[in-house]
Amino acid sequence: MEREIHLFNIFKESLKDLDLKMVPLEKGMDRIEVEKGSCTIEIYSADRLERIIFSLIEIKGTAREGTLFIWPEPKYHLPLFWCNLTQMTTHSFFILDYLPLLDPVVWPEYFEHCLKGFSTMRPKVLDIMKEFILDKDPTLPSAIAILLSSFKITISLKAEGIGKVLTLIQEGISSYLEMAKKALPVSEEERVFLLKKRENVRKQMKNNDPGYPFMVNTFGEKITKKIFDTIF
Repeated sequence: MEREIHLFNIFKESLKDLDLKMVPLEKGMDRIEVEKGSCTIEIYSADRLERIIFSLIEIKGTAREGTLFIWPEPKYHLPLFWCNLTQMTTHSFFILDYLPLLDPVVWPEYFEHCLKGFSTMRPKVLDIMKEFILDKDPTLPSAIAILLSSFKITISLKAEGIGKVLTLIQEGISSYLEMAKKALPVSEEERVFLLKKRENVRKQMKNNDPGYPFMVNTFGEKITKKIFDTIF
């Protein structure tokens, strides 16, 4: 778990300048340990950020997954921040994206404020990580793929590239937080659309997570359902 704990610390270090307020969880949901694995969850809120969700999941002998979701308050032009690093025995899988919660075609100013800056990050990542990349655009094995932005970073990489990924995660979080400081308020029309899309994004992610069968095999269906209810 050493690298995963380090990833958890990277998340927290990147958010250290925020006035984080811990969101209470149901008793026992912050740390779950079973014979086949473990799960750690922490949730915070901050100015303009409704939920900041850290999760670390280990399935012994199979995978270690660190995830950060930042759900913005639905009053601002902000996307959903998603970072996921899954380490397996043969390789690792990395996702970094700003998932749009408004349609940038209908509201082009949303693209300008929320996605344009992020759109330049993918080519930079591919260049920095080129010697470690096994697949620069792996297919996501679920319907979650339709939720992602056109500028998503999804790569399969060698274990030797983990150190560089941690630096990229910090950069992605820092850019998002700078954007949050300058976020514009949404109109009433935008808010209606945003709330509907946000709820459907949450449902799609929860119902189509490709790791669900592995989680059930590790934690059992009852605990897995509670983990998913907490994270999503």
